[in-house]
Amino acid sequence: MAESGGQVDVIFDQHWRLYRKVIESNYMDHEEIVEAFSNHWVKTAGGKPMGRVLDLGCGDAEVPSQIVEQFGCVSFTGVDSSGKALEEAAKRPIWDTVESRWITADLRDLSQLDREKFDTVFAGFTAHHLSREEKEAFLGEIGRLLKQDGIFYFFDVFLLESMEREESIDQYLEWIAEDWKKITKAEYDMIDTHIRAADFPETVSWIDEAVKKAGLCISRVRLPIKNKFHLAFALTRKSP
Repeated sequence: MAESGGQVDVIFDQHWRLYRKVIESNYMDHEEIVEAFSNHWVKTAGGKPMGRVLDLGCGDAEVPSQIVEQFGCVSFTGVDSSGKALEEAAKRPIWDTVESRWITADLRDLSQLDREKFDTVFAGFTAHHLSREEKEAFLGEIGRLLKQDGIFYFFDVFLLESMEREESIDQYLEWIAEDWKKITKAEYDMIDTHIRAADFPETVSWIDEAVKKAGLCISRVRLPIKNKFHLAFALTRKSP
């Protein structure tokens, strides 16, 4: 039976409070990811404004909002399946000075962005929720949306090369249990249930092959994130 609007709001609020605790405690390396992307942008683009920016699966736009605040951009488009998450993202003060829009859409259907091109695309901690077929289609959409010489900033949970999904997830949850000191037992149980049901990370080697299948002509730079489960990449689409 479908949940009522009130029940959905309660569930969202519970998950949102947990999400903010994780962000504020830097448990998923957001601070390191922002620093790595910022340094890469300075090295690659000289720190100039980022052009037209797209964030896919943006949530509250934690990472790109900080980078846009440093460098500026022509416009910012955030896409997420959660309207309430987009409401939170839109509250950030940076959007008072930057043209922004917020699109409620599933990453499996980006038809609302037909015929659009972006200079910079972000996708963070979201692709691992897709099936393999859906990931391949998603990367194909990146190829359609990214301008020649544009940069795709990709950060996510990855599968360890030598392990199957179940073993890698067991290790990931063991790490969370040991490292995330501020998480309560009830919150850990919520995380455990979510990850076992909804996380389908891939290895870097699989992603590389999927990128080739998507027909993207790119160079990939792995950025310095110490966590073995969380990886960040800058993928530059070069002109042929």
